[in-house]
Amino acid sequence: MTLPLTPAATPLHRADPRLKLLVCGCITILAFAAGSWLRLAAAGALLLPLTVAARCGPGWLLRTLWPLRWLLLFTLLLHLLLSPGHTLFGLSWLSKDGLLRGLLICAQLCVAVLAAALLTLTTPAELTARACGWLLAPLRRLGCPVRRWEELMALVLRFFPLLREELRGTAPPGGGRWISRIDIWEERLLPLFDRLVERADTLARRVAAGEEQLLPAAAFPPLGLRGGGDLLLLAGGVGMLLLYLFAGG
Repeated sequence: MTLPLTPAATPLHRADPRLKLLVCGCITILAFAAGSWLRLAAAGALLLPLTVAARCGPGWLLRTLWPLRWLLLFTLLLHLLLSPGHTLFGLSWLSKDGLLRGLLICAQLCVAVLAAALLTLTTPAELTARACGWLLAPLRRLGCPVRRWEELMALVLRFFPLLREELRGTAPPGGGRWISRIDIWEERLLPLFDRLVERADTLARRVAAGEEQLLPAAAFPPLGLRGGGDLLLLAGGVGMLLLYLFAGG
């Protein structure tokens, strides 16, 4: 019995989860390894056709990156103010080299986050965990509990939506002073933790009782090209690697 791939309206949703994991993982690794803008562009160029294949517009890109705005700003300011190098505008406490390095790191973070977001958007948690298990399958020869790792990963990935749901329900309304909002969070944190523990226990009991499966028992079909999404991932991944190798930096 083989595991059915994700039925959805977009080619990227229907693509093989193993190919998506490999390609999105490579994009993330190459983005952080890039030492120049040219190599970073080579690593991130595949995101555009993948985003189109998933039918995600500019609004999705903005919604994905908007929560990172303070992290990106803080990262940029740290490099601008604390990095050695040539000064900016003749001011000794502003680093031109730090600014350029900070912009590069912020771009690396954006590329990595978009690659991970595309993977999680188009692949259910169960299939993502199974794809990771397929990738780690050679470690079974060394006695590693790969199946157990798959189950733990599926459990963690399935708990993230519950955490997001509880956080959205707990968050205080926008507006008001920062001090008052911090006070509201202090009052709501303990009930939030109690609800999360209760929901985690409920999920664990359902899994232990066999009422809910963390992973499907079926196996993946043999790896192959079964649609436009698979072809895009394979051709785009190979092209990305070649561009990255021939790019300088």
